[in-house]
Amino acid sequence: MKTTLVDFETFADMNFNHPANFYVRTALGYVYLHTRKRNDAQEWVDNEFGAGKYLVRSSKLTKSEPKYEGFSVTAR
Repeated sequence: MKTTLVDFETFADMNFNHPANFYVRTALGYVYLHTRKRNDAQEWVDNEFGAGKYLVRSSKLTKSEPKYEGFSVTAR
């Protein structure tokens, strides 16, 4: 899996753009994992660093679609 290491100072910059969707914070900095699936990222982290040592975090705020099931909207 492709990874990108980002140091703490770069991460703290207000104009910093995350290079991938998932990351873990380690003693060396932030390790970004280039994958689309969180489960794949967590599996790689568990294999490399030991199971349960680091939890994969998302760098993007995800917004779920609103659900409008069960009622209808009518115009007057």
